Amino acid sequence: MPLLRFASLSLLTGTVACGAAGAIPASDDGEEAVATGAVRSTDAPDPSCPSKPWVLHLGAEVRSDIEQAMKKGVTAVAFDCENVRVLECQVDDKGYRFVGHAKREEVVREASKDQTFEGKVVTVGEMVTDRTQASATDLKGACQGATHFIRAATVGAFAMELHVNTPSGEKASAVKDGDLAACDAATADATSPPAQCRALARLELVPIARE
Repeated sequence: MPLLRFASLSLLTGTVACGAAGAIPASDDGEEAVATGAVRSTDAPDPSCPSKPWVLHLGAEVRSDIEQAMKKGVTAVAFDCENVRVLECQVDDKGYRFVGHAKREEVVREASKDQTFEGKVVTVGEMVTDRTQASATDLKGACQGATHFIRAATVGAFAMELHVNTPSGEKASAVKDGDLAACDAATADATSPPAQCRALARLELVPIARE
């Protein structure tokens, strides 16, 4: 089972990096290049990045931004193997549909020198798009730095604990989204997830082709 990957405490607390791989460089005069429908960078996304990263560690605000963006259409993001940056950028406006599966439970634990993140994840299905590929010319909106688009998002509920070692001792905090018990009502043939079992748990990301 894939484990969560953590690079720093800033990632765990929901800070999203702005220097994603494949980002559009600044222009020669120091101003950022404007991207409205095209990704001008020739840098391809790192092929070693996971294609299905967990998003449990991202802050509630970041996960909410992803959810809201997906309601507008097939969503492009900036992803550098560790951080996800939400953009006002869509590949198309056809959106996503829900495909249910039998309730699945996983126990996820990741430990490093300074922190431990562990807990329970329940998933009941995916929000998916029929699109399997996209190029820079497909993008619409404020797309500077776009590297991937969201092909699917696994939804459900989770309850995690974060333990961080600090000079003053260990500090613990809870990270929770959705209601684990509400997921019991899910069925594999459902056309939508239960109301309190729709939290984002994992994304499937597809690199945007450069031209």
